[in-house]
Amino acid sequence: MKSILDIEVSCFENYNTPSKPKTVNLLGWLNSTKYKKRVDFIRSQDDKGKMYELKAKLPCITPSGLFTYRSQNKLVKHSGFIQIDLDPETKTKMNLEISNWDDLKPELSKLSQIAYLGLSASGRGFWGLIPIPPEPENHKDYFESLFDIFLNTWGIELDDKPKSIASLRGYSYDLNGYFNHEAKQFTILKKPVTVPEINPESKFVSNRGGKSQRLESWILSRISQAMPGDRHGTRLKYARLAGGLIVGGYLPPSLEESIISNYLAQYGSIDPEAVQKKEIKAIRDGIKDGFKYPVDPPPIKCLFVPFSNIEDYSKKAFKIWQGKDIFYIPKSTVYEVMGIGFYVTEFYLKAESKSPQYQGDAWKEFNYDTGFVSQIPKSKTLNNYSYDKSNEYRRIEEKIESTRYKIRKVIQDIRRENKRESSLKDKIRDCEIPSRAILKNKELLKKYRAINGY
Repeated sequence: MKSILDIEVSCFENYNTPSKPKTVNLLGWLNSTKYKKRVDFIRSQDDKGKMYELKAKLPCITPSGLFTYRSQNKLVKHSGFIQIDLDPETKTKMNLEISNWDDLKPELSKLSQIAYLGLSASGRGFWGLIPIPPEPENHKDYFESLFDIFLNTWGIELDDKPKSIASLRGYSYDLNGYFNHEAKQFTILKKPVTVPEINPESKFVSNRGGKSQRLESWILSRISQAMPGDRHGTRLKYARLAGGLIVGGYLPPSLEESIISNYLAQYGSIDPEAVQKKEIKAIRDGIKDGFKYPVDPPPIKCLFVPFSNIEDYSKKAFKIWQGKDIFYIPKSTVYEVMGIGFYVTEFYLKAESKSPQYQGDAWKEFNYDTGFVSQIPKSKTLNNYSYDKSNEYRRIEEKIESTRYKIRKVIQDIRRENKRESSLKDKIRDCEIPSRAILKNKELLKKYRAINGY
């Protein structure tokens, strides 16, 4: 069967040459190692400026189509693909919160709509191809749908350049790149938001310091993590809660479409059309029912995460050490920092495939209005731990006393062993004296026998 990647796209000499494109086979381009040495040199650079300068000189393609000139209005034919670009350092730095960045490729490769996924030219990010209907007029809307799904479902911010049909992709290679030659088409278009009729006296307040986004992500994650056999009931339950929070002014009305988009992204290629209609109806009915009962957000359950050291890594994340293991924890999930650990939201820890160790029986609940920790409190850093030192001193003293006991025990064992060795030497010495006496007597006996003629 022919690969869906076996198509033609335009290739340009470099990023700064929009004219005189050549036609290349996309599958052949993805498998080529022609410019491998140049990419290896780019990946060895520490200077970002130098890296970007070298990247701009690489040959590049327009994965979304054939062009006579690199411009959106010079499109000859749409390729039926849209590219995604995953960079750890986006404009908002949101992706720096992802603690298991290296796991993105194997995790995203599980999606049936991913046709290709590999390393970018820098070697630090990933890029991929997703098949979409070849509709130039809807290209941007397909990208907007993907952007929302990646952000709301996985907390990944896509680079927004690929929303342009004429977006470029510089040459790169990945010897372990992922290929799916029968990837399913992504068909979810971002639709205009239908604002439900709600109590006009209860309006959503958008300026909540990121709390509404966090609450929305929590609801979406609860629905997406539902177990088989309980998915329908879970969607209905959290849709009702969402409706109550919307009418209560805590969440925007657009959440309804976000829940539906997430459902279609996760199960649109699995559930039959009749089931999809049933589930979408359940979501809409649940939210509508929730409008009758305005509610306040439930308390946020947090688990205690111990660490051996902590660093204020960026505006978005803390860097912690657990022994030799390093983790990057989003600040938006941290509610209280102590000297030897902090409290992190349960839903974040349990959603991570490689989460730090946490104490499941050591948990606290925080009110929705509690602000998350944006920096390490000065009095609670490991280097300046001045509050309530008595417990810490007691713990250190107990450790010192325990160490002293172990040392005393070792010394006693050594002395006991030395005594045993000394006693053994005395016994050997006692044995040596009779031996010498016997030898001497033997010599006298020989002389006596010789004299007496025996």
